Amino acid sequence: MADIGHHILRISYRSLNILASPAGEGDLLSELRLFMPHEGRELQNTTLLLPTIVLSTLLIGTIRYTLGHTLACVLTLQSLRIRSAARGSEIDSSGGIDVKEIPVSRQVVDSLSILYRHHDIGIFYKGLHIAILYHLARTSIAALLGATIFRPAYFQPIADVLSTVAVSELHLYWTQRSVSARKTRLGSWTFSHNRQRWKTLLVPSAAQGTALAILRYISKPLPETATSIEVASWSIVAFAVFRAFLALVTRSLVLSPLSVCLTLIEASFLNPVEETLVYSRSKKSFLPVGTIFPKQEIPLSFERARKQALLSTCLWLLELHVKKCLIQMALESLTFMIIRLMI
Repeated sequence: MADIGHHILRISYRSLNILASPAGEGDLLSELRLFMPHEGRELQNTTLLLPTIVLSTLLIGTIRYTLGHTLACVLTLQSLRIRSAARGSEIDSSGGIDVKEIPVSRQVVDSLSILYRHHDIGIFYKGLHIAILYHLARTSIAALLGATIFRPAYFQPIADVLSTVAVSELHLYWTQRSVSARKTRLGSWTFSHNRQRWKTLLVPSAAQGTALAILRYISKPLPETATSIEVASWSIVAFAVFRAFLALVTRSLVLSPLSVCLTLIEASFLNPVEETLVYSRSKKSFLPVGTIFPKQEIPLSFERARKQALLSTCLWLLELHVKKCLIQMALESLTFMIIRLMI
């Protein structure tokens, strides 16, 4: 019975980190490890161990990328399209759309089925090469700033925010490539700097970077001295729960609206005739940018984008995030059980 309780505690610990911390790599509830026994088991069958771990990592990474980025961006644009129609600002007399229409991207299986039929297997890694370049550039700049100008560890969040702002145009290209329905070859992408565009991205990128820095700070592991067994167990648990609650609130009420703003601003820089991955059931086709954004408002400013980050969109994104986390947790649990049978 105790062993089952410890496994439930581990699953809860991992689930919360997947749900609340950035990219699921946080260390929320790490204080509760004091109450877990440390197991030591010898490997018995290592033949299939590495392939199982690699396959699981690739599958989980694909799901996190497709649902956590591609579908999240599409859902943000589709919610804006439906809201615009509900206000009566973009009713199409040739067919119109149902103002009560539920975004296709809320239905994970249907969304992936539609996207797969039109884009084959490429939909699962759309824009991935730009994502890798973006994260490498941002991490490198943050590390350089942290090693030179912001050497004290408590200045590292400032380096993270500045690095996010510095490569904001790369993030824009990543989002645009992810939501565009146009098929492009890997080597066909070129980068060009636009000062006016970068100035438009400055505030939303800094705001999102600040929210991510706060979330990383909340989710990072505490010093071992802060989780000493000498401290009363009730205070350790209380602090762990408070830290987890704070991370969930930060992700849901701070990071999510800012991410919506940034996605809308980045997508509004696309050509109005560019076809997106926003699918219309009534037209049975993907919609161009011009039907999503009012033409007189593009590209969006941060102030106008902020007004579009409504609670309904954030709740839809939270729903998608929870679905992604549940799928990831199910796959991780299955992998854990398979590995347990091998050792």
